[in-house]
Amino acid sequence: EPGGPPVTGPGKQVYDLAGVYAALSIMIAIVNRPAVGGQAIDISAFDVLASHGNSMYRYALAGVVSSRSGHQSAIPPSGTWHCADGDLEMQAWTPNHWEGFRKLMGEPEELKDPQWSHAFYRGQHRDQLEAMVSRFMLARSKQDVAAQAQDCHVPAGPVNTLADFVGDPQPRSRGFFVETAHPVLGTLEVPGAPYLLSRPAWALRTPAPELGQHNEAVYLGELGYPAGTLQAWQREGIV
Repeated sequence: EPGGPPVTGPGKQVYDLAGVYAALSIMIAIVNRPAVGGQAIDISAFDVLASHGNSMYRYALAGVVSSRSGHQSAIPPSGTWHCADGDLEMQAWTPNHWEGFRKLMGEPEELKDPQWSHAFYRGQHRDQLEAMVSRFMLARSKQDVAAQAQDCHVPAGPVNTLADFVGDPQPRSRGFFVETAHPVLGTLEVPGAPYLLSRPAWALRTPAPELGQHNEAVYLGELGYPAGTLQAWQREGIV
């Protein structure tokens, strides 16, 4: 939380990002293999952190030191904004983005000065711009602003809650949610494959196992423990 102590990001995010960069590096190496041959790939998690975010660029453009404070670390109108029914993320960095944003705002007289198209100038006058953007966002729904911004060629999207995502027509139109029959919970919807193939190779064949359902198959079959050992663990409440 803003003003609170530092917390550990869930899921070891730096390693997730390092994996993404490793995958990109592998693809680049494969594309260039005919010209340069095989390559060794060395990924540094520390380097990934330094290059992934925009903190250094924001400091160079506007002298902003990034912090955990929502849209305050971005140069307006980029950042996260509170709308009437939730939050919206917007990224407007290029002059074309800025022109689209002015159109979204209804071409306000206060923003007609060409200097506003420069991120450095917006960073210098962030208080004035933030006040205008905040008033505009708070009077509208996040879905409406996102749709209108995209029509104006400004990258924007709602910050969805889990309930928002489950009810969103986009993943449903792609068949992301699939029904399954569970012996305890009955029929329910669960996430399916996050991709579509011309020749489907994925299917939900069984529901998630119940606690301990496959103990014998794992401990006796896969790991080779004797039955007496598993029974002793069960009596002691270990498994």
